[in-house]
Amino acid sequence: MKVLKPLSTIFLFVFLLICTSGCVFTSSRLNREEDKQDAEKVTNKFYSMIRSKNYDSGYDLFSDKFWAVTSVKRMNALYTATQKKCGDLVSIKLGDWQTKVVSGTDPSAEYQLTYNNHYQKYDAKESFILMKDDDGKIRIINYNINSDAFLK
Repeated sequence: MKVLKPLSTIFLFVFLLICTSGCVFTSSRLNREEDKQDAEKVTNKFYSMIRSKNYDSGYDLFSDKFWAVTSVKRMNALYTATQKKCGDLVSIKLGDWQTKVVSGTDPSAEYQLTYNNHYQKYDAKESFILMKDDDGKIRIINYNINSDAFLK
């Protein structure tokens, strides 16, 4: 009987350890049309801001992670340079896109959209990386514009 008591104690300890350890349950969605449309709502607001030249109205479209590495002054300089060199935005066309949304105990969402846009003077390729913030809003964490206009 004395042998059973230590074995039952060990068994009970292992059982409790298994029961109290955290389980992670997640599911992933890749490149779902609805997720792309959610991200496009943000980029459409961005392009509305660009067209209206009301740059101050677009600050909340960007994540705090973006503002941690980019100043408002620098972003305004980019808007001004784009306007001066490329001209007014004429049309936007979504090219490549990818989305990954993870639901469950450790949720996350990342969206990558690339646009082939036409401005008055030059074309530009603009890319966005967006993420869902803790408050549930999708925000821009990375923005890049490439155009031959910047080489002249």
